[in-house]
Amino acid sequence: STSINYITTMRNKLKLYDIPLLCWVQAFARDQYRMPSESEMRMQTFFQLTAGCKGISYFMYDADIYPHFTQVIMQNGGTPSSFYYYVQDVNPEVNSLGRVLRYLENNEVRFIPGRTSGVTNPTPSGLTNWTAGAGGDSHIVSAAVGAAESGARKDGVIGLFKDDTGQQYFLLTNMYRGPSLSASAASLSFTITFDSS
Repeated sequence: STSINYITTMRNKLKLYDIPLLCWVQAFARDQYRMPSESEMRMQTFFQLTAGCKGISYFMYDADIYPHFTQVIMQNGGTPSSFYYYVQDVNPEVNSLGRVLRYLENNEVRFIPGRTSGVTNPTPSGLTNWTAGAGGDSHIVSAAVGAAESGARKDGVIGLFKDDTGQQYFLLTNMYRGPSLSASAASLSFTITFDSS
């Protein structure tokens, strides 16, 4: 929740000055910081893209340079960690999305809350819940976590974008993650309804 608030705060400030948002994904373990799981790494990466980030780096890469980090992407001697393979899997997806996202202006990023035991999940600090018309998008009528999904962190975020001609785009990101969850174990369904046009 702290990193979500930080990214949205930075996004809002940089938009005022037309400065691109560049972000880091945690890729290390040290002291009180544990290595993110695959689902946590993917959530960090795709949340940042959904918020309009134009560049992503992974911090830290090489343990030979900074030995006080207990785990990084490349362990001592250049041995790949499991995190290396998470990055290897996600980077082609980021590259594919980046071909379009780099030309778009992010108008808004909104939260799509799920439910736990029938109660709506709390909205993270720095985000506002999605409503029809958010970000100037006139085509999305409803956006919700799938009806069969229930649980803490089973939420989404939606980024609303426009290109130079005013064409509207969106990027929907699954926010479900956990310390031991793989990407497949953290999959989540959503339902989006569009207007008749």
